[in-house]
Amino acid sequence: MFITSQKTGKVVFAGQYVEKFLISAGQDLLARRGMDIFKFDFVSPSQRSVCSWEQEVGGPLWRVDMPVKIDFLSHRELDEDTNTLIAWKLR
Repeated sequence: MFITSQKTGKVVFAGQYVEKFLISAGQDLLARRGMDIFKFDFVSPSQRSVCSWEQEVGGPLWRVDMPVKIDFLSHRELDEDTNTLIAWKLR
């Protein structure tokens, strides 16, 4: 699994899929009041498949004093603010 920040154009997480994890902000992620768009890429070499999606984070995300916790959901939920389906939540 790879998570890329559109703001920085860098991969902020690379590793095996886990349901919950933390990402700490570097100085490059703290610009523009912490807003960002994440691109998620899930790669399965054994199945020769790639699944990708992007989702905008519409409010302040990155803070120097608190890592971002990402929780992947077991099923997609409707985000009441954007009226779109989401597959993860930030905490």
